[in-house]
Amino acid sequence: MGYICPKCGHVIPGDDKRLIWHLQYVHSIVRGRVFTESVTCNQNGCQRTFSGRTSTLRNHLRGHIDDYEQLPMELAHNDFDNDYDDNFDEDGAHDGEPVVQNEQNIEDAIWESYGEDEVQQNAAMLTASLLASSSTSNSTVNNVVGKSGELISDIASYIKYKITKFAAAVGILGDEENLQEILADIDSVSQPFKNFETEYKQRKFFQTSDAFIAAQELPIGIGYYPRNNPATGNVQQLMKTLSFQYIPIKQLLRLILHKTDILKLASVHHVSQDNLMRDFHDGSYCRKNEV
Repeated sequence: MGYICPKCGHVIPGDDKRLIWHLQYVHSIVRGRVFTESVTCNQNGCQRTFSGRTSTLRNHLRGHIDDYEQLPMELAHNDFDNDYDDNFDEDGAHDGEPVVQNEQNIEDAIWESYGEDEVQQNAAMLTASLLASSSTSNSTVNNVVGKSGELISDIASYIKYKITKFAAAVGILGDEENLQEILADIDSVSQPFKNFETEYKQRKFFQTSDAFIAAQELPIGIGYYPRNNPATGNVQQLMKTLSFQYIPIKQLLRLILHKTDILKLASVHHVSQDNLMRDFHDGSYCRKNEV
């Protein structure tokens, strides 16, 4: 068994867990159970892209087990992996207990750690991406957030209704502890956009979350734009204030330096792919490669 590394193209002998180890300790693109950048499956010309949780790539790779015979074994690379630990855990723990390669166990671990905080964080990222788009107005953002929240709440209510109805059909009492715990878990994730329903709530959340830096607007002058008056047919000059938006560098540095995970990631040694040493990259490099 083996897989092609999406970063260096070498064949990594072993299971999917060993590939994740390689991506974390050789290429430094895995933190915990999450990719810090998107990766592409290189197995047999697949080219499917993955980001977020590493488990999505691992589950996908199990469908390529039969492709092992077609791997270019002349590219097999073990030099970086001499220190591989069979008890490697993606959270960074090496507790000496063997990791059970069971798809159900992996899926259970994913959803056991999923809760209200993660749902709210995903909602914050969605709202922030909408607000960052220059072609999306605030009214559109509020409409999308409001409608999405209503849809998710309705889905959660429907699931609760079906669960309660099923429990009653099989003789489970409505006040049974496990049943109430399930319904409470559904309630906890049924309103992911409760802190983003209005512009005030959005601004308050992002300012207090210590995860986002709001752009500052600086007036730089006055501009005049022509506008047709349909009543008179005349062209009038409409005066508007011209402004420049920028990200405050001091707040950005403070955010970075206060996050220990960011400093830890920045201090990790990155192995050169072409054996060349570079102190900087110019704009032409950054246009073609992720920073």
